[in-house]
Amino acid sequence: MTVEEAFGVVLKKLREERQLSQMEIVRRTGLDRTTVPKYEKGKRSPNLKSILLIANALGISASDLMKQVEQVIEE
Repeated sequence: MTVEEAFGVVLKKLREERQLSQMEIVRRTGLDRTTVPKYEKGKRSPNLKSILLIANALGISASDLMKQVEQVIEE
């Protein structure tokens, strides 16, 4: 699994656990409306700013977000 795919798996899981739509993440982060779906599908790699914005929107730290991504990669 690629890093991009792992990030997408984690993003979708956390978003759904919090019962947030993709559009709600877009609204909270200010990212383009096409970006979040691309991240979730593993079609685009987030930059550091996007990681920080997404983590904040999900209510977790960026380090916790990336730890979960690492765990998915290691599985």
